[in-house]
Amino acid sequence: MGASWEGYAIDVVLDHLGARSGEAYFWGTHAGAELDLLIVRGSTRVGFEFKRTSSPSVTPSMRSALTDLRLQRLYVVHGGTETFPMTEQIVAVPLSRIAQDVPPFLRVGVASPLRSMDFVVRAGSHRASARDTPRRSPHS
Repeated sequence: MGASWEGYAIDVVLDHLGARSGEAYFWGTHAGAELDLLIVRGSTRVGFEFKRTSSPSVTPSMRSALTDLRLQRLYVVHGGTETFPMTEQIVAVPLSRIAQDVPPFLRVGVASPLRSMDFVVRAGSHRASARDTPRRSPHS
């Protein structure tokens, strides 16, 4: 149930933001930090983590993603009913309120490729270094 909920939630976010091919990524490091969805559009980088729970908490992976990817914001999409701040840069948003509480600011802009960074983009079981071609999210 969790994987199907997550896939559905990713599709809802991608649709709301109007994400195009080449703008949506899964991020993971060799050390195990992961981010379910990274949207890169122009110089804007926004992350999304998906948690079926109604009371998500900040994880070490979220902190790594904020720092390593230089995210402007990280949204934790969850199965509850309330939107609430988790930190200054992390906001928990229920799936049912994506359209109301996640600004469509990412709808405007031009896609840009990921720049050389110290991270790994992973699609399925394949791990690629940042020097390799970034892999699109399977949900985009």
